[in-house]
Amino acid sequence: MSLNGKLYTVGEMVWAANKLRDGKFGVIHKIRINSHGRLIALCEFAETDITEIHLAALEPISQAVPTKIGQQYTLSYYYDGSGGMLKNVLGISPDKSVLLRLMLEDMKETPDVPLTASFYCVKEDVLRFVFENDEPNDPTYVEYTIMPTPVYPKSKEATV
Repeated sequence: MSLNGKLYTVGEMVWAANKLRDGKFGVIHKIRINSHGRLIALCEFAETDITEIHLAALEPISQAVPTKIGQQYTLSYYYDGSGGMLKNVLGISPDKSVLLRLMLEDMKETPDVPLTASFYCVKEDVLRFVFENDEPNDPTYVEYTIMPTPVYPKSKEATV
């Protein structure tokens, strides 16, 4: 059954991306149209948890990981300071120099606490930069990592 460009198949695994199922993984046992014209799946989330759920609330899971088709670089950061802890991916690019520029631009937006480079490492195509301050009342730690990330195509069975 196809819905919103995704293919759902009886016997296939799905992820329930809604509050009702609390992010559980399950298997589709049956797909039907309910009395309101909506597509419904009968899913088993555990041996004792078989539930009807709207198909739109399910994310199909690929049967296998497809072959890697390339590589890009990912710039991620970890921040720990007075604003709490933050982790995020800032960007993806095939060019490390673009991500280095993005890192420098992001550093301009760091709070007014002066940061000093305390460590940097180049290991197996991974760049890692650590910045800290010496403020005893407001210690700040920022780490940027640029690393290779494999790129995979869309799953053939999960999309239409």
